[in-house]
Amino acid sequence: MCCCGVLLFLAKASATCIVILCAGEDSLSHHVDYGVGVSVIDRFTYYMLDFFQGIGPESTATMQDLIDHVR
Repeated sequence: MCCCGVLLFLAKASATCIVILCAGEDSLSHHVDYGVGVSVIDRFTYYMLDFFQGIGPESTATMQDLIDHVR
């Protein structure tokens, strides 16, 4: 289940063709900064960033490719 903020945004969105992906409550930390003792990036954000850094303007990647990468 997505967080309340995403659901509120979706309920008020009036544009067409909106795609919302959210991590939900299970997006555990991916990297921890042991110097300060906190996580610096969660798994969902890490894999989203990894996907988008790997494609360019001429990419033929699809939304399904993104979803498969994040899973």
